[in-house]
Amino acid sequence: MKVSGILAEHGLHAMDHVSHIHSGHVIPRVWAIVADRGRACIWMKTEDGYRQIGEAISHGVDRPHGHHEYHMEGEFAEKLSDWLELALEENVFDRIVLVASPRMMGTFRDSLSSEVRACIAAEITKDLTHLGPHDLGKALEKLLVI
Repeated sequence: MKVSGILAEHGLHAMDHVSHIHSGHVIPRVWAIVADRGRACIWMKTEDGYRQIGEAISHGVDRPHGHHEYHMEGEFAEKLSDWLELALEENVFDRIVLVASPRMMGTFRDSLSSEVRACIAAEITKDLTHLGPHDLGKALEKLLVI
């Protein structure tokens, strides 16, 4: 799995400078993970809406469909889950939102540790990975009022 974007360029703590206090109240650090079988867009909630901070791509995403598809999906879900476990250990988010197709959601959920599962604020069974960054950010704002 290859991670790109701000998280790859500056590490998991790239967004530590973003204030999580608004009018004297601590605002939870919320990440939204929008995934399909081989790609995940990682978004962070800010006071201005959602901002894409990274993207994870499976090394096998360009392989043809067939009997390897389920294996590839499970392998990607495992790697993404391991990466989220590391991010949790680094204390870079408080809550996460998972957005994926029903099949990927089940695969992804099954691969998450109990510690990461405890951070899930919402699960949305919808494939939004086909949307461009602008439309995806707007869709997250409409779907998620956290």
